Amino acid sequence: KFTFKNRSIAKQTEEELVVAPSDFWNEELLSKVEEIAKSKPCKPGSTTVVMSVNDRSEPNITKRFKELGIDWPIVEKQLHAWSHLLRIGKRLKINVSFDYRRNPRNS
Repeated sequence: KFTFKNRSIAKQTEEELVVAPSDFWNEELLSKVEEIAKSKPCKPGSTTVVMSVNDRSEPNITKRFKELGIDWPIVEKQLHAWSHLLRIGKRLKINVSFDYRRNPRNS
């Protein structure tokens, strides 16, 4: 999800990915986010990553990062910790929200 001034600008769902989140970020998602950002006078504020699994015993894990500086090893470590749940049929999900703010130089 991409937000600008607390309003949702764009959403996109990618299903059934079998690639590491950091690889998907570098190869696909970063360029899409940058393309959307070009259409607004904005700069990155923060990025929130929510990891979840459809197992009641496991709480959602939320991490917040400055601008677009996602610490992918932290995310991938958590997904690896849940890999046993994936093998028994549970679904892992990552929601990434990019919060952009008005760029004062472009106002």
